[in-house]
Amino acid sequence: MHEVLRVLTREGLSEAGVALQEKWRRGYEGLAQLMAQHIYGRVLEVGAGRGQLTLELLRYHQNLIALDASPGELFKLKKSCHATVVAGAFEALPFAGGSFDCVVSNFTAGWLNEEHMASALKEFKRVLAKGGVAILSDFYPEARSKAEKVALLQGLPENNLLPSEKWWHPEEIAALAARAGFEEKKLAFYDWGIRFTREEAILQLTRWHAKQEFIARVDALLSRYGMALPQSYVLMLR
Repeated sequence: MHEVLRVLTREGLSEAGVALQEKWRRGYEGLAQLMAQHIYGRVLEVGAGRGQLTLELLRYHQNLIALDASPGELFKLKKSCHATVVAGAFEALPFAGGSFDCVVSNFTAGWLNEEHMASALKEFKRVLAKGGVAILSDFYPEARSKAEKVALLQGLPENNLLPSEKWWHPEEIAALAARAGFEEKKLAFYDWGIRFTREEAILQLTRWHAKQEFIARVDALLSRYGMALPQSYVLMLR
């Protein structure tokens, strides 16, 4: 275990942990504000996880169902918010066709290979009512700085115990979406504005399941530059 993480773990919810929570909260607040300009009617959030985005979206829109495939995440989600929570997989959404006006999915694309992404997009299209919109967001796969590059490199198989399938470019998703029946696309970008100190970065990388060897390898870089979140693409499909 990394020396910094050992200290943080022993102290419980450390100052670095508190700082991380607040930085992420502000980041999700801004993302929800951007998405809220485009959501309406009946909303489905796919891959809601622990509900960090869910909580912020509920400030703008109450008619929302949060879906996740993980029982553990659903348990946390039920405890953290009052949204309707449903278990289900991307590729087989447990809803009738045309059930929603908007489908939102954040930080889930990276867990899908091409086959699963294509299936998920077909399901999004199926459960959307006529004229409905699907909004997908995730880290843009091109770093603007060394501090951002660390956040992208940690997701690679050689650097992570639970690696991402891939970092999708929004144009790749848009191409698959066209095959799924979506006819329009609109692309926006969201700057998280989040930079982590060395201690915060080590804690965040560990929460992301980065390998300790990777953390040790980038430690000097973290000491000099810290770590920053890349901008996210926000891809809207109709």
